[in-house]
Amino acid sequence: MIVKNEEEGLAACLDSAAELFDDIVIVDTGSIDSTPDIAAGYTKRVYHLDWQDDFSMARNYALSLANTDYAVWLDGDDILPKNSLKDWRALPELIERESPELVYLPYEMGGTPESPELVFDRERVIRLGCGLRFEGEVHEAIPPRGRLIRADARVRHMGINKKSREPGRNLRIFEKIAASGRALSPREYLYFARELRADGQTKRAAEYYKAAMSDSRAWQDIPASAAIELGDLVASSQGPEAAREYYLKSLAYGIPRQDALCKLGWSFLEEGRLSEAEYWYKKAASSGERPGMSLIPRDFYGYIPNLQLCVIRDRLKDHAQAMRYNELAGAFRPEGREYLLNKEYFERIIGSGG
Repeated sequence: MIVKNEEEGLAACLDSAAELFDDIVIVDTGSIDSTPDIAAGYTKRVYHLDWQDDFSMARNYALSLANTDYAVWLDGDDILPKNSLKDWRALPELIERESPELVYLPYEMGGTPESPELVFDRERVIRLGCGLRFEGEVHEAIPPRGRLIRADARVRHMGINKKSREPGRNLRIFEKIAASGRALSPREYLYFARELRADGQTKRAAEYYKAAMSDSRAWQDIPASAAIELGDLVASSQGPEAAREYYLKSLAYGIPRQDALCKLGWSFLEEGRLSEAEYWYKKAASSGERPGMSLIPRDFYGYIPNLQLCVIRDRLKDHAQAMRYNELAGAFRPEGREYLLNKEYFERIIGSGG
């Protein structure tokens, strides 16, 4: 672990994880709160490293201190969900049998523990001594190499640590990389574009999105994500028809993503073209969930497309089918505000004989 000012969540993280591991290595990168003291209550292996604007360097330093065959990395505001501990306890046997270089595990963010907003795979278990290292000063990752497997043991990111987040830190680091002349990876093009967009630098963001789309080194989800997000950027300034060009481009990079299909549906719905909108939303609703490394909010897998199909059928005065689509949406998210409001709306229609 690398940590900084994690006193809000570190104890919960370590309480959820400590009993599962043979060794805990924690590298503090400059805390000014009680983080080092909390860490010392769980392990004697607490180290200090001066922060140098480089997450990979810090993570690789922490890995270099491990003395086991495999290591797991966690953030200070991650936890191992209690209902996943059985899967975690099964991991050593799986690793012994498969001898992988990397094990990818589901990473949950947002929503609730029962219904997370985002679930995607991340490299989580690393075989030490085989040359694998984190790369990238920010939004660091280990490029996949060697034998890769996936398991079901989950990590949930609580996202409660705010104090260690310097405003504009990631953008500042990316600007430093760009000024140094070092070539960016396709993944870095994408994340740099996101930081620029969040900072309101839309023209530069578009340039970096296009760079991510055109880089031949990129695995398919990078250019697809860039195309979809560039479509969103264009939609805000030029409208749905202009955005549609980029949503369609995203389909060329591999299996169509549910978020792209829904956004295509939206682009037609905004223009009142109900038949075309319905076509794309049906495609999204029937695609099924795709586990993997895509950062696709889970609502796009079923909640959003069924809600929008409900809207379309309602506009066409087909209330019976609209109600069916709303119930399909509710099956994905029973607590969903839109689903519940639609439910009240249809009850009023039935009660009024409409």
